[in-house]
Amino acid sequence: MPGRLSRVDLANIVAQRFPEAGIIVASGRLTSNEVDLPPRAEFFSKPYDFARIVARLQA
Repeated sequence: MPGRLSRVDLANIVAQRFPEAGIIVASGRLTSNEVDLPPRAEFFSKPYDFARIVARLQA
């Protein structure tokens, strides 16, 4: 993301403003151990498992 706001920062802001929102963060550079996501957020790293992503979106 451009500017100072990271995708993890954005996920946390969205979670605060919209607690019921489903949040997915995807990155090819980070791992799930390196990010501090909101409790209901899900992290996907490369290589992406599209079946898992689709299942999460459907849920």
